Amino acid sequence: MTKTTKTATALLAALILFALVGYAGYLWQGKEAESVPENRVMTPQEIAETASEAIQKTGPAVDNEPAVIEQQSSQTADGLGVRAIGNPDAPVRMIEYASLTCNHCASFHLNTLPDLKKRYVESGDLYIQFEEFPLNAPALDASLLARCLPAERYYGFIDLLFKTQESWMKRADYRVALIQNVKLAGLSEEEANACLDNQDLKKALAGRIQKLNEQYQITSTPTFIINEGKEVIRGAKPLYEFERVFRKVSDNKVATIKDPEEEQKE
Repeated sequence: MTKTTKTATALLAALILFALVGYAGYLWQGKEAESVPENRVMTPQEIAETASEAIQKTGPAVDNEPAVIEQQSSQTADGLGVRAIGNPDAPVRMIEYASLTCNHCASFHLNTLPDLKKRYVESGDLYIQFEEFPLNAPALDASLLARCLPAERYYGFIDLLFKTQESWMKRADYRVALIQNVKLAGLSEEEANACLDNQDLKKALAGRIQKLNEQYQITSTPTFIINEGKEVIRGAKPLYEFERVFRKVSDNKVATIKDPEEEQKE
């Protein structure tokens, strides 16, 4: 076995071990949740119904973003190409590292990201790149399925997973729910199972996690790297914190402070 092969194997083993340990905690949380009626774990049928409701309210999960928020994507040999929205030449470039089972990540996507899109992505001032940073087995499998979809369906699937997060991530049979969701995005069950068994993609994710830990010391999600590390935001901070950083890295050209009365009119 070559040194390179040994390294890749070690990385994969570390990622899988890390994911399984994290998943054990999620299973325990899921058992506790079942004893509380309002937090009980949904059945696969209920998950499918919830996903359908989310699509009806927000539009098809597999649709592209509006033209003004153009998706930027590229595919690489390891399956981890760029997944981003916005103007690549924007004065503020932000990379989000998130775990798909992280409730703070879901909060950012549901509560803060829409405002960032409306105010800064649509204006061409902000470019956002999404990178998976799975912290447990369900998040790892969800990341694999997202990467196996065509690039134009990636963001719709991510959005769907965050909207229905509580209904799938704590299930002992969470893969059933994930496969149901990815089938809504156009992947067949056979393709989904092959994706979940893709060892090369798992190794690529493991290698990325190691590299990021060395470069940015990412130990929690979400973490936002802004303008190649000039600023770092850790956690699902409120909109005004992102705006403060945007002003700082753009010399007050982006996210300028508005008059309070003007804010109320929006």
